[in-house]
Amino acid sequence: MARKLESNGDVTLDTNNNTNPQQHQYKSFKDSQYFKSPGNAPFGRNSFSKEKRQSVSETTRVVFLCVIWYILSSTGNVLNKFILTNYLPGYAITMSFGHLTIIVLLLPALHKLWRIPVAQSLSRRYTYRFIIPLAIGKFMASISSQFSIYKIPVSYSHTIKASMPIFTVFFTSVLMREKYSFRVWCSLLPIVCGVAIATVTELQFNWMGMLSSLFATALFSLQNIYSKKVLKETRMHHLRLLYLISRSAFVMLLPVWLIFDVRGMASDEALAKTHANPMLTFILLLLSGCIMFGQNIVAFTVISLLTPLSYAVANAAKRIFVIIFSLVTLKNPVTYVNLFGMGVSCCGVWVYNKAKLTELALKNKKLKYTLPTTSRDVRDGISMGSKNSSDEGYINPAYQESKMYKQATDI
Repeated sequence: MARKLESNGDVTLDTNNNTNPQQHQYKSFKDSQYFKSPGNAPFGRNSFSKEKRQSVSETTRVVFLCVIWYILSSTGNVLNKFILTNYLPGYAITMSFGHLTIIVLLLPALHKLWRIPVAQSLSRRYTYRFIIPLAIGKFMASISSQFSIYKIPVSYSHTIKASMPIFTVFFTSVLMREKYSFRVWCSLLPIVCGVAIATVTELQFNWMGMLSSLFATALFSLQNIYSKKVLKETRMHHLRLLYLISRSAFVMLLPVWLIFDVRGMASDEALAKTHANPMLTFILLLLSGCIMFGQNIVAFTVISLLTPLSYAVANAAKRIFVIIFSLVTLKNPVTYVNLFGMGVSCCGVWVYNKAKLTELALKNKKLKYTLPTTSRDVRDGISMGSKNSSDEGYINPAYQESKMYKQATDI
């Protein structure tokens, strides 16, 4: 026969069997965490209000950062176009060198301010194999991007940059031996169609500008692929890697800048405005570099706060915002069909990311609880205290790697 005991609000059932009484212990309302609320507030009202305030605060922060990101990106591109057209016509190397200089000078101070951990020292072989090629790709992509802005409108240049998923799928298929589903390949069609429509209907079309923009997009894609590989293998902070690559690119670009740009600046008649206002040109270059630096930092912050799909939507909206802003400020001639092609290409980026994330979710579902195939899987997945061990059973290490998917960016 069970006896009912009450002690300090706790209700305990005591039986005649040799059962541990703690197994039958129940919590009273005043000890319950779910209903606990301070003061005389009704049950749960304050906790829900706090969560709601936190959610609103987080949403407000993301929206604010996206607005700053859009403003910096649009004004930076328009300012670069203005400088390359009026003060430094054809001097894309000088523009890229200015941007790299600002990054190399300001990033160390930001590392100290944000207390970013120091990166581990890399071997010489690893540096020559990955860091140096990444640095070469960075300064070549930067020069090609600035040259394309000089030759073609900003709106058309960003439409071409929307084709980055095409290069990403191609390079990862060839270099990394990744396999994509039919859905992912079909999702690239809107991007191809949009870029093709925008190219055919572009009123200020230039072959050199188009090819340089495509070359820059391909280099940005390669840089994203191998940057993710380095970050995964070295566990380095992304801002540390950005500084390491930028510093190496700065050292490589310095002699190129001195030979190709500085040597001919004094006698170039196209730089009449620069010779008349050297201080104004320097201030514009400094402002352009600071805007590009701020854009990089804000973009990486947005990436860390949003899911890949949300970032894809934000990035597509950013391109549309930049295109509209450049058309309004620079007053480039454009047709409705051209605008339609630009919109299709930008929305195609979102379609691709949606298809990629859907495929990734299906892959995770298959990988998560598959049986181990190697002795290492058994050792890592089933061992007590393993990072892959779970109360639900064995978790395939490939599932852990697949969760590291991050969004590609051309910043």
